[in-house]
Amino acid sequence: MSGIYGWYGEAGGDASTIVDAMTAACSWPSGAMHVSGSRFVLAAAGPPGSAIAVASGPIHVAVHGHPHWISGGAGARGPNALGDFCRRVASAYRDGGSAFLSDVGGDFALAVVDETSGRVTLAVDRVGVRNIVYEQVRDTLIFGASSDVVLAHPLAVDAIAPQALYDYVYFHMIPGPATVYREHARLRAGHAPLRRTAAWNCRGIQAGLSRRARCRRGVGVR
Repeated sequence: MSGIYGWYGEAGGDASTIVDAMTAACSWPSGAMHVSGSRFVLAAAGPPGSAIAVASGPIHVAVHGHPHWISGGAGARGPNALGDFCRRVASAYRDGGSAFLSDVGGDFALAVVDETSGRVTLAVDRVGVRNIVYEQVRDTLIFGASSDVVLAHPLAVDAIAPQALYDYVYFHMIPGPATVYREHARLRAGHAPLRRTAAWNCRGIQAGLSRRARCRRGVGVR
């Protein structure tokens, strides 16, 4: 599956080898690109024109899909469309943090890493066309478009959740945000968890929601 992937925190091995393994787990590894820092790697893989990773000073952005700015009408066109979008995201993030997400439409999976503050923001579109699976192992956040990509990281845990197997047999599906792996969770449509130190703050990103979904998580994904 193509998408965005990477980690923030301890690598648990050689960073280049790990990002190569996570890229190989994607269904579209050709043309993958990544940006990195001392404690993170942020990558994107997908068909031409659908995935990009960009650094803008201490702000690093990866996007997969076809996002656009709601206030600006249709998304930009041409070979530099996603690059321009990412640079505008970085600028908007510097001005107002993750508040810019309420102005992003289209189908997308997005990650922003603020190297200065150590904040990581993940987001998917309101319908959930794109996918992000994530796991937190101690103080390391690992994420990818699927559990296969996450499990390519050496710190990821592959313990099966018995309840998920029961749900699959009974419902013929595993209700989100759970996955078949006990320590993995799927990001819900229209949500954006913010990682700051060891806490999670999840919020709905739908513009104008009257009852915004909010949740808090401590260390670890349950």
